[in-house]
Amino acid sequence: MALSTLKPGRSLDSWEEFETFLKELETVNFYPLRFKDKKTIVSYNKVLKGPALDEKWKFKHATVICKHSGKPTSRSKDHTRPNQFQFACECPFHFKIVFNTLDEKFLIPKTGNLNESEAGFVDAAVKMDVLPGKIASELKLKYNKYVTSKDIENRRQLVQEQVELFAKYPEAIQLDGTHRTI
Repeated sequence: MALSTLKPGRSLDSWEEFETFLKELETVNFYPLRFKDKKTIVSYNKVLKGPALDEKWKFKHATVICKHSGKPTSRSKDHTRPNQFQFACECPFHFKIVFNTLDEKFLIPKTGNLNESEAGFVDAAVKMDVLPGKIASELKLKYNKYVTSKDIENRRQLVQEQVELFAKYPEAIQLDGTHRTI
């Protein structure tokens, strides 16, 4: 029910609508959720160089995680009760919500693997030595895709290795070796 509506690209009109969605997600699917980090509009406006955002939006972004995420640690002070652990059991459930200033809506961003056009854009920018932060912000604007600077650094390293390989073995021809593609 509520879990099926948790899809990348979904937009919400206000923070209050997001809070009701979060409560529904917790009650219908029995997920105990909490915020890992939140950035308020007030703190965002302090570092913003352009016009300030309206404070009615409350938050710029937030990461929601399960209360059971993280590594289990003992609550026992002197280790006399070794089986006293916190809730944490490395639950992987998490998602992020971001305020899109252009649409003035909150959205659950698209993350993960890049498709062909996005990868081509990143590869071209990497070859021109564009900073990872600039590439990430352009991906947000152009493709509505959220990636970290580390993802772009990994992509840069992959492109650099390919260039070095082709420079070392120029006679090599790349073939598609999947079944029945030739």
